[in-house]
Amino acid sequence: MTGQGQLPPAKWRGVVKIQQQLGVPGRQATFLVYNEDGSIRHVFPPSKDLRKLLNSRAKAYFQVVLLGDGKLNILKEVSERDW
Repeated sequence: MTGQGQLPPAKWRGVVKIQQQLGVPGRQATFLVYNEDGSIRHVFPPSKDLRKLLNSRAKAYFQVVLLGDGKLNILKEVSERDW
């Protein structure tokens, strides 16, 4: 998956929250992806894959690799975080 936003200069690996934004009437919701300290912030367009991954939840946390070109590789879901 590819999106846009504040990206690492090369390859970044860590835990992110993936959260579905509230939709605008007539448009599908986008997905926010960010890490705890806010140094990674990214927006992905509406996606069946991300909707399926969240499985009707508003948010979930994942171990990911984010590449400098905006590609997101989801490695695994991790436990709920307090941020």
